[in-house]
Amino acid sequence: MYKYMNSTSEQLKGLMFVNGIPQDLIVVFPFSKSKTTAILHTFFVRFNLDIGVLNEKSIITKLYKDVKPFRIILQSCNGFVETKANTNLLHENMKIGGDTKW
Repeated sequence: MYKYMNSTSEQLKGLMFVNGIPQDLIVVFPFSKSKTTAILHTFFVRFNLDIGVLNEKSIITKLYKDVKPFRIILQSCNGFVETKANTNLLHENMKIGGDTKW
């Protein structure tokens, strides 16, 4: 199950102050087709996350596992995805969202 954070306000808030998410939820933060340097943070996120970095084809090129709250990741990407840590929903070279075009 995917939840897309498409608007700027959704992307700014992200998962901050949320008590938890379903085990089968993949939260998608799509950016434009051009690569962006993103500052990913887990400030005020109350649980550990697995974070996948997306390229322009919506494929996970890098995976950060079990990222704890109050961490920062600086990453050049076209978007990223987050799940609750250790759910094994994400893996490198995985295509996100089928044929979704952002």
